[in-house]
Amino acid sequence: AELIERRIKEEVQKDQEFSKKVNLRSVQGIFDGDKKKFTFSLVAVPSDPSADKSSSETELFEHSLKTTADILKGYWFKDYDVVNFVDVLSGSSLSIPRDGVDQFRLKKIGIHELIHQSSYLTPFNP
Repeated sequence: AELIERRIKEEVQKDQEFSKKVNLRSVQGIFDGDKKKFTFSLVAVPSDPSADKSSSETELFEHSLKTTADILKGYWFKDYDVVNFVDVLSGSSLSIPRDGVDQFRLKKIGIHELIHQSSYLTPFNP
Protein backbone atom coordinates (compact mmCIF):
# COMPACT_ATOMS: atom_id res chain seq x y z
CA ALA A 1 0.00 0.00 0.00
CA GLU A 2 2.91 2.36 0.74
CA LEU A 3 4.37 1.88 -2.74
CA ILE A 4 1.00 2.68 -4.30
CA GLU A 5 0.66 5.79 -2.07
CA ARG A 6 4.01 7.11 -3.31
CA ARG A 7 3.29 6.31 -6.93
CA ILE A 8 -0.13 8.01 -6.88
CA LYS A 9 1.53 11.20 -5.57
CA GLU A 10 4.27 10.96 -8.22
CA GLU A 11 1.83 10.36 -11.07
CA VAL A 12 -0.40 13.28 -10.07
CA GLN A 13 2.63 15.59 -9.79
CA LYS A 14 3.89 14.46 -13.23
CA ASP A 15 0.59 15.51 -14.84
CA GLN A 16 1.30 19.24 -14.90
CA GLU A 17 -2.12 20.13 -16.29
CA PHE A 18 -3.92 18.29 -13.49
CA SER A 19 -1.47 19.57 -10.85
CA LYS A 20 -2.48 23.12 -11.78
CA LYS A 21 -6.10 22.29 -10.93
CA VAL A 22 -5.58 20.20 -7.79
CA ASN A 23 -3.04 20.12 -4.99
CA LEU A 24 -2.80 16.52 -3.75
CA ARG A 25 -1.87 17.05 -0.10
CA SER A 26 -1.77 13.45 1.03
CA VAL A 27 -2.46 9.85 0.14
CA GLN A 28 -2.80 7.22 2.84
CA GLY A 29 -3.24 3.59 1.94
CA ILE A 30 -4.05 0.53 3.97
CA PHE A 31 -4.66 -3.08 3.11
CA ASP A 32 -7.15 -4.99 5.23
CA GLY A 33 -6.07 -8.61 4.80
CA ASP A 34 -9.22 -9.98 6.43
CA LYS A 35 -11.52 -8.18 4.00
CA LYS A 36 -8.94 -8.32 1.17
CA LYS A 37 -9.55 -4.62 0.62
CA PHE A 38 -7.25 -1.73 -0.26
CA THR A 39 -8.39 1.72 0.88
CA PHE A 40 -6.65 4.89 -0.27
CA SER A 41 -7.66 8.14 1.41
CA LEU A 42 -6.88 11.13 -0.78
CA VAL A 43 -6.74 14.73 0.42
CA ALA A 44 -6.85 16.98 -2.62
CA VAL A 45 -7.48 20.71 -2.52
CA PRO A 46 -8.69 22.44 -5.69
CA SER A 47 -6.48 25.35 -6.81
CA ASP A 48 -9.61 27.24 -7.80
CA PRO A 49 -12.39 26.73 -5.22
CA SER A 50 -15.02 27.93 -7.71
CA ALA A 51 -14.07 25.28 -10.32
CA ASP A 52 -16.19 22.19 -10.96
CA LYS A 53 -15.12 19.76 -8.28
CA SER A 54 -16.70 16.67 -9.83
CA SER A 55 -14.43 16.66 -12.91
CA SER A 56 -11.32 17.10 -10.74
CA GLU A 57 -12.52 14.32 -8.44
CA THR A 58 -13.11 12.02 -11.43
CA GLU A 59 -9.63 12.79 -12.75
CA LEU A 60 -8.12 12.15 -9.32
CA PHE A 61 -9.89 8.78 -9.06
CA GLU A 62 -8.75 7.96 -12.62
CA HIS A 63 -5.07 8.74 -11.88
CA SER A 64 -5.27 6.77 -8.64
CA LEU A 65 -6.94 3.76 -10.23
CA LYS A 66 -4.57 3.65 -13.19
CA THR A 67 -1.52 3.75 -10.91
CA THR A 68 -2.97 1.14 -8.56
CA ALA A 69 -3.97 -1.21 -11.39
CA ASP A 70 -0.53 -0.95 -13.01
CA ILE A 71 1.30 -1.69 -9.76
CA LEU A 72 -0.95 -4.60 -8.78
CA LYS A 73 -0.46 -6.11 -12.25
CA GLY A 74 3.29 -5.43 -12.25
CA TYR A 75 3.72 -7.24 -8.95
CA TRP A 76 1.25 -9.99 -9.90
CA PHE A 77 -0.74 -9.25 -6.76
CA LYS A 78 -4.18 -10.83 -7.01
CA ASP A 79 -5.06 -11.58 -3.39
CA TYR A 80 -7.56 -8.73 -3.03
CA ASP A 81 -11.25 -8.30 -3.71
CA VAL A 82 -11.79 -4.52 -3.68
CA VAL A 83 -9.91 -1.25 -4.14
CA ASN A 84 -11.53 1.75 -2.47
CA PHE A 85 -10.58 5.39 -3.07
CA VAL A 86 -11.90 8.07 -0.72
CA ASP A 87 -11.85 11.79 -1.43
CA VAL A 88 -11.58 12.85 2.21
CA LEU A 89 -12.71 16.45 1.72
CA SER A 90 -15.84 15.69 -0.32
CA GLY A 91 -16.65 12.39 1.39
CA SER A 92 -17.06 10.63 -1.97
CA SER A 93 -15.64 7.20 -2.46
CA LEU A 94 -15.17 4.85 -5.36
CA SER A 95 -15.13 1.16 -4.56
CA ILE A 96 -14.08 -1.13 -7.38
CA PRO A 97 -14.02 -4.93 -7.34
CA ARG A 98 -10.91 -6.69 -8.66
CA ASP A 99 -12.54 -7.55 -12.00
CA GLY A 100 -13.37 -3.84 -12.48
CA VAL A 101 -9.73 -2.92 -11.79
CA ASP A 102 -8.60 -5.46 -14.41
CA GLN A 103 -11.19 -4.28 -16.96
CA PHE A 104 -10.05 -0.67 -16.44
CA ARG A 105 -6.36 -1.58 -16.80
CA LEU A 106 -7.15 -3.43 -20.05
CA LYS A 107 -9.11 -0.35 -21.24
CA LYS A 108 -12.30 -2.40 -21.55
CA ILE A 109 -14.13 0.00 -19.24
CA GLY A 110 -13.46 3.67 -18.56
CA ILE A 111 -13.48 5.67 -15.36
CA HIS A 112 -16.80 7.32 -16.25
CA GLU A 113 -18.50 3.96 -16.65
CA LEU A 114 -17.11 2.81 -13.30
CA ILE A 115 -18.21 5.99 -11.54
CA HIS A 116 -21.65 6.07 -13.13
CA GLN A 117 -22.42 2.50 -12.17
CA SER A 118 -24.30 3.18 -8.97
CA SER A 119 -22.89 0.08 -7.29
CA TYR A 120 -19.41 1.60 -7.43
CA LEU A 121 -20.00 5.17 -6.22
CA THR A 122 -20.94 5.30 -2.59
CA PRO A 123 -20.83 7.82 0.23
CA PHE A 124 -17.82 7.21 2.43
CA ASN A 125 -18.52 4.58 5.06
CA PRO A 126 -15.34 3.21 6.72
